[in-house]
Amino acid sequence: MDLSGTEFVGEGGAIRLLCNATRLPYPPEDVDWFFNGHRIQSNVQEEIIITKFFSPETKSLLSTLEIERSKMGHSGIYFCRSTDFAVK
Repeated sequence: MDLSGTEFVGEGGAIRLLCNATRLPYPPEDVDWFFNGHRIQSNVQEEIIITKFFSPETKSLLSTLEIERSKMGHSGIYFCRSTDFAVK
């Protein structure tokens, strides 16, 4: 797993994170995003957009998390994890 993107954003700024999940010989089936330890999903009302794309060249599953206009409530720790790991 490799997570990259915007590290610090002022209120109203855009947050863009990229998760690159690679596992040989096959990529993971899916990835989940977490915010402060809780699984999140795309939510138009909360302005969180999650997209996923399979790259056959690198055998990776790429996922982005985007928030166009951040609010103070978006402040926290984000991470992604392959669904190959059990979530409790």
